Amino acid sequence: MVGDYTFFALAYFLLNAVQPTLSAAGDRLRLVDATYFSFITFTTVGFGDFVPRAAALSRGLACVEAFLGPFMIGLYIFTLTRRYATN
Repeated sequence: MVGDYTFFALAYFLLNAVQPTLSAAGDRLRLVDATYFSFITFTTVGFGDFVPRAAALSRGLACVEAFLGPFMIGLYIFTLTRRYATN
């Protein structure tokens, strides 16, 4: 799970370095901000302080991450309960 949102954070950071598309003010996105955006997208919290604006690739990545996030969290919980249920 950590690897998933870390991968997306790096992707958002690199995309935003080319063309600022995630920052609400249009400023350059810091790596901490990209990680924060990735985590809130992965957990589907979505506070709205960072949103993908213009680039279709940023929006597509956010959609993929929002779909994978609950699936990966559910898979993690399933694996934990299965492991402890058999013991």
